Amino acid sequence: MNNEISNSELNRLIPPEIKNDEFYATLQRITREENIKTVLEIGSSSGEGSTEAFVTGIRHNPHKPILFCMEVSKTRFTELQKRYENDDFVK
Repeated sequence: MNNEISNSELNRLIPPEIKNDEFYATLQRITREENIKTVLEIGSSSGEGSTEAFVTGIRHNPHKPILFCMEVSKTRFTELQKRYENDDFVK
């Protein structure tokens, strides 16, 4: 493996940037209460921040929206997949 790739910042997990703050609560409320069908999150990381807010809200939304997550880091995406493997609505 190329040394630049092996030392890339993309290969490490990072702490959530949106967690238990006003924006997190707003994401949770919107995905819980609104009549939405789809949510697209670009840059889901390992799923511990805003993704968690989306998932928590969607679990209680009677309209059963689908959450599509995108993450460029293979390391973070692997953790994201593990975290939500039992949630059918997370893609």
